[in-house]
Amino acid sequence: MVSQRDIPVGTADPDVLIFDLDDPEDHYAHSTSCSFCIRPTEITTASLKNILKVGIEFRAIQVYTGTVKLDNVTVGGLERPSVNRNRGFVRRDKASLVLNGQAYRFTGNNVYYLLYKSHYMIDDVFETMQRNGMQVVRTWGFSDGKALYAGDGDGVANGNEGCALQPEPRLYYEPTWVKMDYVIQSAGEHGIRLILPLVNHWSDLDVEGGRNGFGGMGQYLEWCGVARYDCGGRLINKAAFITDPCAKQLYKDYIHYTLNRENSLTHIHYKDDPTILAWELANEPRCQPFDGCPGYDTIYDWASGNERLRQEPGHKPSCGPGR
Repeated sequence: MVSQRDIPVGTADPDVLIFDLDDPEDHYAHSTSCSFCIRPTEITTASLKNILKVGIEFRAIQVYTGTVKLDNVTVGGLERPSVNRNRGFVRRDKASLVLNGQAYRFTGNNVYYLLYKSHYMIDDVFETMQRNGMQVVRTWGFSDGKALYAGDGDGVANGNEGCALQPEPRLYYEPTWVKMDYVIQSAGEHGIRLILPLVNHWSDLDVEGGRNGFGGMGQYLEWCGVARYDCGGRLINKAAFITDPCAKQLYKDYIHYTLNRENSLTHIHYKDDPTILAWELANEPRCQPFDGCPGYDTIYDWASGNERLRQEPGHKPSCGPGR
């Protein structure tokens, strides 16, 4: 543990909180001027002392008061080997699913928020699923746009607890993708398979000026400059997502990046990982007159046109639940 002591972080000076036991000049151990340093005498837990021998700095961009928690710190030595317990792709045989020549049936749950939660929570979710005999988890494979968070109104991309997979068109934000890498790795280690939707039908941008939590089809239309709203500020042409050339291309580019991403932890491309049971083209897609949708044939044509997913040998595309 570290003894209880309030240290301001994020003020103009200092803006750094320093943990460092590898102190060859004994500077921090005896310094009285470094008010923002945690001293060796304040740390009583042996395991924490071992971690802090490498030195850790926390930099704050605004004033912060609270508890700093360390999650998944690896110090020296070899990383824990990752073993994917999912063997073979789940495949379709007419109206049935088959795994390694046997009929495949599963129970599962929808846990949409994994990509922006801690490693501890991700592991705990999969361990809970495993204990309850569940084999599949459905979780978001999208997070688009620069979200507003907690009503701060600053337009900084810190919604979804700071995580956006695609904050700008064709900008794929690596820190969040590494979180997604961990979701896939942990699922594989627990023998859980994933269903990943690639875009959201719903969006806070369905209302003009709304706060963007997950982006969705409305975000793509905003990016392409084709979003139209009625006098009440409601998006009225969401169906343009599946007909507008700009929106269609941005979406296909996102699919291409996702399929071909090499997981930074397992070094397996997403398209080659049997942990991913299926891709959903969208979360809850539907055809509604006030969205400007002329009929369900439009959605069928759009789904059929996403050949990139249909050509992947191991994974199955799905339209996702909807109406």
